[in-house]
Amino acid sequence: MKKMRKFRETILKLSITAALSIATFPSCKEGGEKVPFIQFEHVKEFTRDSLRTYMEYEGMYNRLSLIRYQVEENIRSSSSVTYTAQGMICTIDTLTYDVKLAATVGGSRAFSVTASIKDATVYYVEYQFDAAGKLTLAKVIIPGDNNGAGSEQWVSYNYTADNIEINEGNAIYNIPLSTEENTGYVCNAYAFAEAPLTNRYIINPDLYFLNIYGMPVEQLPAGETIQRIGANDSRLSRVGKFYYTYY
Repeated sequence: MKKMRKFRETILKLSITAALSIATFPSCKEGGEKVPFIQFEHVKEFTRDSLRTYMEYEGMYNRLSLIRYQVEENIRSSSSVTYTAQGMICTIDTLTYDVKLAATVGGSRAFSVTASIKDATVYYVEYQFDAAGKLTLAKVIIPGDNNGAGSEQWVSYNYTADNIEINEGNAIYNIPLSTEENTGYVCNAYAFAEAPLTNRYIINPDLYFLNIYGMPVEQLPAGETIQRIGANDSRLSRVGKFYYTYY
């Protein structure tokens, strides 16, 4: 009887350890593609226009644990980030995001994101990355688009030393890059193209801090106002209309 109890306790411990190894950052999925672990600065509040996103972190890897979304001082939603064996789930405003992670060893990145309201899918995105870990291709499916018939669209990303080109099918958007460092990777450089599919579906600005979109852009967009905390602290406090505060 004691042997059986000990055996069950061992199995339980192994199961818990396996679940934690998958659900924490960095990712530890066996047999997956090896990718670098990218350390983001821990942004406490991300502000643009009247929108504010407040974030909390926890655990050994300082995983993002809570996202609070506000319009000015009005709290629209406050959601814990739930980590699962497949990825993570959280709710921002009216949408619940189910992030499925790719099989990787080291860092974590999205395989897909499903946004839904209750049981109805609002949109679905799948991601592909190049050998350097940068986002190169995304497939967007919007079930309620095209007069209810649904639509599927592909978006590609091409990089040079000083530019990102976003091809959204009928339109091409460019993001010229400066020589300024994206310190702590807190700036979502893709947002500066104002590319509608990218900004609305593919790289959600509030999910950006989950560190799921592959290798971040290492340079800041050109022609934007850039402010840092101080002479002895190079962390970014502002890039264009985006403002950041830290723990």
